[in-house]
Amino acid sequence: MDDIVKTFLSLFPEKWQIFFGVIVLLSLIIPKLLTLRDTWLSYRQGINKLSLEKQQLELLKIKYEIEALRKMHGLQEIPLPIPMQFTTTISIEQKAQIIKRRWWVKHPVIGLIIFRFLQIFLGFYGISFALFTIVSPFVLRWNEFGGVWGIIMLELFYALVTYGCYKGYKKIRGIVNKLRSETENTSN
Repeated sequence: MDDIVKTFLSLFPEKWQIFFGVIVLLSLIIPKLLTLRDTWLSYRQGINKLSLEKQQLELLKIKYEIEALRKMHGLQEIPLPIPMQFTTTISIEQKAQIIKRRWWVKHPVIGLIIFRFLQIFLGFYGISFALFTIVSPFVLRWNEFGGVWGIIMLELFYALVTYGCYKGYKKIRGIVNKLRSETENTSN
């Protein structure tokens, strides 16, 4: 196995060997770090639940002590305040959705202008990067970017940027269509 890896890496310059080494190292470390993070978060949530239960038990203990003192000394019943009940809260995703929607629903004209500008911006750069991705192998000098592998990495980078522009354009187009339908419904 080592011979295969060594022959594979010997095909590339030293910079690319370091790059591949970093990619392999990150692919090994990142899953372990994510499981460590999940373990830490579940541990923290367990501590928070435990402290909440502890506070509730302390409150219950104080209530029983007050009741015992009242019966021991023959006092009339003391009205105790009702403990605050915990209500269910909305999730973080729902809060984020409310915050996101809030400003452009209140000001639909400004929202449409901003989102249209973003849509045009992403569309223009998406088309520009796509054209450069297609034309660059024929226009660029191969030796300027480290040979074939340099051009391939450049092409991959521009393809990823093009894909990101496309996804952003598609998302904003959906927001614009939803906003346009909401403004038409409110104006009718």
